[in-house]
Amino acid sequence: MRQVDIEGTIEFILEQQARHQAHHDAEMAEIRAMLRENQALSRETQDAGRRTDARLDRAIRLAVVEARRERNQRRLLKTETNERMDRFEAGLDELRKTVQRYIDSRGNGHNLQN
Repeated sequence: MRQVDIEGTIEFILEQQARHQAHHDAEMAEIRAMLRENQALSRETQDAGRRTDARLDRAIRLAVVEARRERNQRRLLKTETNERMDRFEAGLDELRKTVQRYIDSRGNGHNLQN
């Protein structure tokens, strides 16, 4: 029978356990560092997203204000154009009446003098 070196076996197991624990601790430290880096990147991304949202909100508000201003300006222009057309048509109608009175006063063109 072989005699087992119990102290040597225990020492071997403890060395293996220590080596494994050191390896595990190094991996965990690397994982923690990566996690901190990812958390920092996540915060930066969130901050950038908030800044982008703020810019988009501002751009949308300005676009709405501009659209309302343009709509009011078009409405005003349409009103002014309609008023001018009404005055033009009224003037044209008055001109037609004047021309017709002139023609009627000339006797249907029979009393034209050259």
